[in-house]
Amino acid sequence: MTQTKKPRLPVHAIATGQFPMIRFIGLGDMTCDEEYLIPWQHKLREWISAGKQPYFFMHSPSNREVPLQAKNFHDTRL
Repeated sequence: MTQTKKPRLPVHAIATGQFPMIRFIGLGDMTCDEEYLIPWQHKLREWISAGKQPYFFMHSPSNREVPLQAKNFHDTRL
């Protein structure tokens, strides 16, 4: 799996504009992806509180679980 080749780094995203864009590529397992989504929940709250309007795109290898995962993510981030 290509994920094992990537380093585990914390989210250090900096929004340089009014409309930051995030492309989240999940692993295809909603349980495992939750760990990677938590830092983005905090970052999106921070940006929205600062008046920014972020775009957050989510997909995975099969994309089957993405609609439910996106709904859950949206419902819990606010």
